[in-house]
Order: sequence, then C-alpha cells, then structure tokens
Amino acid sequence: MAGDDGGYLVDTGRLPDLSRALLRHRDLVHRLGPTGDALVSDAHQVMLWWWVNGQVGAQLWREREDALGLGRHRRRAAPVAVYPEALTLAEAMWTWEERRRKRGAAPEKWVEEVGRLIAPTGVISRRERAPLDYWLELHRPESAGRTPGSNTNERRWNRLPTLHHRPHPEEHGPLRAPSCLMWVYGLPLTSTTDVCPRCDGRAPSCRWVPFPGCTGLPGK
Repeated sequence: MAGDDGGYLVDTGRLPDLSRALLRHRDLVHRLGPTGDALVSDAHQVMLWWWVNGQVGAQLWREREDALGLGRHRRRAAPVAVYPEALTLAEAMWTWEERRRKRGAAPEKWVEEVGRLIAPTGVISRRERAPLDYWLELHRPESAGRTPGSNTNERRWNRLPTLHHRPHPEEHGPLRAPSCLMWVYGLPLTSTTDVCPRCDGRAPSCRWVPFPGCTGLPGK
C-alpha cells in the first residue's frame, strides 16, 4: 500500500478479505481498464473520508487495524483497513457509470443502493453522504452521445470527468489512476484559508485547497 513513507507491506494472512479485495481490484481493472483503477481511487477517497469522521464502517475498520497489529498506528493502517469496502463501492460506482448515460438515471436511488451494500444500518445518513454527493456532482447523468476512443476501454476512460485525466505521480501502491475527489488524507477537510478564484471554492476540486487546473463548476 502507498503510505507517508513511500509505500509499505502489510501481512494479510490474518485478514484474507484484504487479499480477496486485491483480486477484485485486479479483476475490475482487467474488465474496465484504467476506468476501474480510477473508480477504486474515488471509492478509496470516500472510505478515508468516512474513516477520518468515524462514519459508516468505523467499528469494523478498528477491528481490522487491531488484527493487523497496527492498532497503535491507526492512521497508517487506515488505507489498508478500508480497502475491501472501497472495492464494494468502486463496483457500485461502475454501476452508476453505466446508468448515468441512460434516461431516468436517479442519483438518489443509487445512494440508497450504496447504503444497503456498505452501511451497517443499511442507510447512509445525510452527514455521511457528503463525499458521495461531491462525487455525483462530477459524475452527473448525461446523454449517451458518441465518445471518442479507438476501443471500449478508451471510450470508458474518456467519459470520466476531467479531473481523472490530470497527470498523476507514480505510486508504489495499487491505486495508480487519479481520483476526482481532491481532498488530501491526513489534512483537515477544511484546512486552508485560500479560495480558488475560478470557482470561489465551490467546485469539488477546490473545497479544501485550490486546484491549479480548476475549470470552474461542473456543467458551467
């Protein structure tokens, strides 16, 4: 997994669901190409948001951290602890990617489905919805026009929001495609006094720190 020190190894022997999650990740990328990686990156960002706020899977993640022997280093363990749920959400995100280009796509219904898949109570609260709402702002319903690309995987990739297409630094971990959710794990969610001059801090890319490549609000 990628970490503050440039990457580290985790023994998953005591938690086989982590190994199964990696296989699911590889299968998603095999089926969808870089779009699969991008959706896993998005889902991982959502899970870490929930981890920071003690939401959704907090109890399960603490148990994983303890089982990994990283209970005293929970912040370092978190990217690993949330990984299986990130794959479940990434698969659900792909369902939305297919659905959002069809007539009658309903974001609210999709969020309800995600709650049944992931939340212990089966429902995602209004406060817990925040990162999903930001993601949906960027992955909005749209008409099914022709998308450029020489093959299916290229067309899938080209349908993703612009923030996925920015240059991405080489990573040691499995998350190689960039996420469109721009908050930085380890920083407070509202840690800056700077405001983006292009969108006045309202675009999902700039709610925490101004993004140099901001193009304004989605759809504007």
